[in-house]
Amino acid sequence: MGELATKIRAKYPGSYDDLPDDKLEAQIIAKYPGVYDDLATPSKPKPKPAPEQRSFVESALTPNTPTERATSLKDLATRVLPESVYKLPGRLLTGAYEAVKGQTDPIVKGFTTEFDNPEYSIGSEMKSNAVKTLGGLANAVVAPTGLLGLEKAKESWLTDPAGSALAVAPMIKPTMKVVKTIPAEMTAIKPEVAAKRIGIDYQKAVRPSVKGTAGNAAQVAKADKGYIEGVYDVVEAKNNGVLKLGDDQVSKLPSSLQEHLDAVSQARQDAFKIYNDKKIAAEGNGVEIDLSPVANTLRQAAQDRALNTVRPSVVQYMNDLADRFKSTGRFTPSEAQSALQAYNSLVDWSKATPEVAANAMVEKSVAAQLKNLLDDAIMNDGNPGYAADRLKYGRLAKMEKEAAHRARVAGRAAPSSLFDGMAGVLSSAELVSGLLSMNPASIARAGGIKAFQSIRNKMNSPDYQIKRMYKTAEKSYSR
Repeated sequence: MGELATKIRAKYPGSYDDLPDDKLEAQIIAKYPGVYDDLATPSKPKPKPAPEQRSFVESALTPNTPTERATSLKDLATRVLPESVYKLPGRLLTGAYEAVKGQTDPIVKGFTTEFDNPEYSIGSEMKSNAVKTLGGLANAVVAPTGLLGLEKAKESWLTDPAGSALAVAPMIKPTMKVVKTIPAEMTAIKPEVAAKRIGIDYQKAVRPSVKGTAGNAAQVAKADKGYIEGVYDVVEAKNNGVLKLGDDQVSKLPSSLQEHLDAVSQARQDAFKIYNDKKIAAEGNGVEIDLSPVANTLRQAAQDRALNTVRPSVVQYMNDLADRFKSTGRFTPSEAQSALQAYNSLVDWSKATPEVAANAMVEKSVAAQLKNLLDDAIMNDGNPGYAADRLKYGRLAKMEKEAAHRARVAGRAAPSSLFDGMAGVLSSAELVSGLLSMNPASIARAGGIKAFQSIRNKMNSPDYQIKRMYKTAEKSYSR
């Protein structure tokens, strides 16, 4: 009840019981204008009725009837868009009819009025009608683009989305051609932004197992950097004419997970040829790797009393291995590379006995030391590019393995070898610590490399991620 109605009923009880509050207040305000306006109940604005939704038949048969502007996204999707689609064929037909009629009517009119009105010009009338038709057409085509102002563009899209889309459709292809002519440096992506995008897309598409491990964030970042460099290696291979992808075997960047696998494989083979040529050249100069440091590390680790007590069989294996390295004395670069490949072979840790697992740990530490000795030997022989080329081959080989695995088990979590890729366990003290505890994390921390453990669960389309990843890499490539 309003304040004015309350006061009147209190002063004149029973006198106005037959009148509702709003009518009573209206009568008082009409009789005493301006006196009691502040006491009257504010009038509520009448809600605006919802726009009428026309049926398919109604819309199709009345194509030129204006459509009321959409009031919300839901209204646009449920009322305006369907009505716009239904009206479109009729609007196109009536537009064509009006254009033709604008040229034929002056002719008909000319025959009937030329004697009554000699000043009438058929040509002028046809020209005037043509200008009007073209003006209306131009407005309909240009308005949705925003060139006539934002308000007209909004009006066009919110009342006739189907017609607006049809109007701008022919402009898309020419616009894309213009965009492609923009110099690469103007569309280049900043290196730090590109690296982040490539890393995210690679994780989603390939799901490398190192991502997501808890612990040493620096090693996770190092692994990410390796993947990013590997993607740029593929772009470089494409620019050098190495890649041949797809059914047509054309030189292009990958646009699917399978093409990514093919591209990485081809780039890896090319990288191997480059660094293997340098390795052969180094061997021609008599380069050899001294194996005594490996033997010394093994013997020192085998002297640990705790290890002799807890794992005597492992101690025996280390002494035997040390004897073999001591007896061999030296490796050529090719022999060292073959040994690395053998030591880096996968071990099924789920089925391995404690003895087999412990021996594999020893071999991983030997491989880490042998790898560094190989790099040092080649670098000291005057082949400074060898180490970089070998690293390039290594990261591509790793990416190839992970891409092949991802392609085989596209929808499932991929089990990974617990110690795959472990390296850096160089000192006897670090090796003993890991062997005594049989703790993979201990070995990984000692060498600075975390074991592969978990895989991202969420993934969109891997093909989409691969295609976007290489587009980003191509735009930011600067080697």
